[in-house]
Amino acid sequence: EKNAKPSPSVDGAANASAADEATQNISKPDATKMAETFSKILSQCKDSKAALQSCTSEEECNKAFMGMTVCAGQYMCPLQHKSLLETLDSVSGSNMDEEMAEAKINVAMEVLGECVAKYDKRAGMAKKQHEDVFQKVMAQKS
Repeated sequence: EKNAKPSPSVDGAANASAADEATQNISKPDATKMAETFSKILSQCKDSKAALQSCTSEEECNKAFMGMTVCAGQYMCPLQHKSLLETLDSVSGSNMDEEMAEAKINVAMEVLGECVAKYDKRAGMAKKQHEDVFQKVMAQKS
């Protein structure tokens, strides 16, 4: 199987601690940047967020989640977002077979999704460490 994950006891433990170290101390300027990114997402991705909150079927919610990921991704992970758009572009005009096209899009989408999830996790840490920064930035928006 292609997606077999290495055994969690060995690999996961090492990865988890490395990931925790990476998110432990977030500077105030970084936290401010993240807060500003979040406030941008809140104002620019309203429709996606509404769709995510009102979806009823699994298919509808998956679509809404993808929409939110793509929308948030343009602010959180501009490089991966651009790569997804380029993939969609290259696939739409080509005579590539459907399976291949879908596989390429799925990979680009997965990369973006992972990046957004990582950013989200870091931003959560930043919010815990610099709650004042987040409150100030969010207050300016409303």
